[in-house]
Amino acid sequence: MKKLRPTLTSVVILVATTLAFAQPVLSEEPDIVLSGTAFNKISGYYDDLPNPDDPNDKGDEGCTWYRDGDAIFTKWDHGGEANHFGHCLWVLYVAVDLTPGYWRLGLNALNRNPFGAGVDRKTYPRFEVLVELEGPSVDWGSAVVFVPASDLEAKSGYAWFRVRKRGLYGVKYTWLNDDSGPDWDANIMIDSVFFDKWR
Repeated sequence: MKKLRPTLTSVVILVATTLAFAQPVLSEEPDIVLSGTAFNKISGYYDDLPNPDDPNDKGDEGCTWYRDGDAIFTKWDHGGEANHFGHCLWVLYVAVDLTPGYWRLGLNALNRNPFGAGVDRKTYPRFEVLVELEGPSVDWGSAVVFVPASDLEAKSGYAWFRVRKRGLYGVKYTWLNDDSGPDWDANIMIDSVFFDKWR
């Protein structure tokens, strides 16, 4: 049996692994961009801003997301222990058509500061989001991405996936790491999601 050369081994390892990144919002427009509210399925949804004085507003219970313009946000994660597939705050977006190749799939998100806008609290570092690609033919079905939790501007997190067959694909995003502290709180807001093919 032949031994792989070190350079070839590195390429094999790189290709066999899902890559997840966090960076500022993409500078170039991705191939497909959907607003946060353009979801197909969601764990729970209240179609307005929460109203604490309304007894019919049960949004604080269960796995609920709220609308804020074209974005959606949620107040906390009810997933219990850190189990990537046991958290209940998820949302699914569907792309009309993905062609074979490598796709960068991700989201633009920020921290919805419950204490008012205009203060970028550095104490909360990032959101952890499970990204799962669902469709006809997928390599590397999931990855955890990290999105810096800025209060002032949307930041991006994405993972690379390989699509083998043309077709309708969905991307499910699940928030994993709700947390809070004495002077801050984590409330993920999904401004938009994107599907971007590598050329």
